[in-house]
Amino acid sequence: MFLAEAEAARAIDKNPAKYAHYLVEEAGGMLELKDLKLGRILNAPPEPYTRERFQQTYEWTRDWGLVPSGATYENTVDNRAWQ
Repeated sequence: MFLAEAEAARAIDKNPAKYAHYLVEEAGGMLELKDLKLGRILNAPPEPYTRERFQQTYEWTRDWGLVPSGATYENTVDNRAWQ
């Protein structure tokens, strides 16, 4: 699955115009193709969820009251697919 996602990210980065219609469809009429700035479409291949990224995201969502306190990298993140 990760290899397929990485290949898709490369394909979109190579030619975002070819795939832009999917974003328009997903927006359900709230967006038109002419509204997209293709240079701003960013894609990256998947990568393991790092401890640092978890901590930053967790603190931000906790501070906004979006998640309860107590989550840790160990009890939340499952990177077994990368092994």
